[in-house]
Amino acid sequence: MLQANGITYEIETPDGPLKLLDNVSFNVPRGHFMAVVGPSGCGKTTLLKAIAGMIAETGGRFFWNGHDLAEEDFEPSEIGFVPQFSIAYDQLSVDENVESAARLRCRFNSVDDLDDSIDNALEVTGMEGDYGPGCENSFRRPEKATGAGHGTGIQSPAADLR
Repeated sequence: MLQANGITYEIETPDGPLKLLDNVSFNVPRGHFMAVVGPSGCGKTTLLKAIAGMIAETGGRFFWNGHDLAEEDFEPSEIGFVPQFSIAYDQLSVDENVESAARLRCRFNSVDDLDDSIDNALEVTGMEGDYGPGCENSFRRPEKATGAGHGTGIQSPAADLR
């Protein structure tokens, strides 16, 4: 579980201190999906950077499965972070974009584990269906349906998972 308890992030400005995060608290139970949404400038990216340890909160504490993140870190594969301007490609289907991000950010023991993770991410976000260039069966991985193995032609440093 990810817990945020009273997270504050304050910066110094010429006019004095400015709180970019002010007493933010929440719990995300294990196995749940959370999205941080809001208008431009409300602190979404600042909060995600604090969770990821890219900036140090000036107040409050983060806990991951009961462990204080100020004292010990989590494994990168334990939590997903998709920045506002992510690596999404218009020419790829939703499924292929999720696969690309998963290959770059996560470790999998097998291609079946990768497929299951992609399917789960699409299911919990309600993004199952035909979304993609032309929307004509471009969403589903044909290799999976035919049993011919996984692959979308995505080239990335992590593409040689097998």
